[in-house]
Amino acid sequence: MIGNEHRNEIFLRRFLVVFFSVVFTIFGLVAAIMIRERLLWPNHTDPARCGGIPEFVADHFVFTQKSTWRTNLPPIYINIDPWRGHPTVVVYTITDRQQQDQILGLVQQYKEQQGLGTILVEFYGEEHWTPSGRPPSRPENLLRSERFR
Repeated sequence: MIGNEHRNEIFLRRFLVVFFSVVFTIFGLVAAIMIRERLLWPNHTDPARCGGIPEFVADHFVFTQKSTWRTNLPPIYINIDPWRGHPTVVVYTITDRQQQDQILGLVQQYKEQQGLGTILVEFYGEEHWTPSGRPPSRPENLLRSERFR
């Protein structure tokens, strides 16, 4: 015969499994609805249209260095994270203020052409990511940050 303690432990485990399954299902549904209704992307910033920013900038600006992470591409990326509420363009190795201004002008031009909302542009010094995709072992140096609304 099973003791009351063991029976209570089995009940508690089953209850917790069902409880967390329901909670995570509801969380997933709410997140999906929020993304669909653009509640996580204010100002109509569409992630699919933001993905073209690095290519647009690379087509109009000559990068003298290649990425250390994606070795055949220029050191410009787009971070599309719906929880931040806006996409972030990350540019490495461009330390000259005039060149940064050129890139900012291109991002703003793309933003206006596509009718996008808020975009953050961050310039970093040396890129510390490697082809393995592992996070940098040392912090990256943020040189400049500009937000377009």
